[in-house]
Amino acid sequence: MLAYKLCGVGLLLLCGVAYPRLCARDRRAALLQIEALLTLVGFVRRQIALYRLPVREILLRCDGALLSQFGGREESLRTLFAKTRWLDGEAERIALSFAEALGKGFVGEELGVCDGTQEELAALRDKKRKEEGARRKTEGTLSLGVAALAVILLV
Repeated sequence: MLAYKLCGVGLLLLCGVAYPRLCARDRRAALLQIEALLTLVGFVRRQIALYRLPVREILLRCDGALLSQFGGREESLRTLFAKTRWLDGEAERIALSFAEALGKGFVGEELGVCDGTQEELAALRDKKRKEEGARRKTEGTLSLGVAALAVILLV
């Protein structure tokens, strides 16, 4: 009987430790997606600034691993972002507005669009990182506390 109780206690404590890590998995994936979008915007900006290439040519030169995070190779940013499974609504809004604004102006205007998008994404990334740290601590403390409380009540 004691062995079953000890197994139950161990299982409850394991769940208390594992739960916050499982909850944070989607938030980490969203943060990685924001960082990949920031990398893509930086690549687009460099290609426009250095070579004055249109978006279609830029996407052909882009790394396939980077594009695979957004749905694969496409000929325009709109179709690329339409195929993407977005994990954060704010990142989706920024990406779609970037795709809409790019390719409609002169080189200086396009560089301005890229710079503005990079600033927005950097601010969003910093905000998400700050929120994640506080949220991870809170979830870890609460889940471990609930697991310990359940152990006390059941034993």
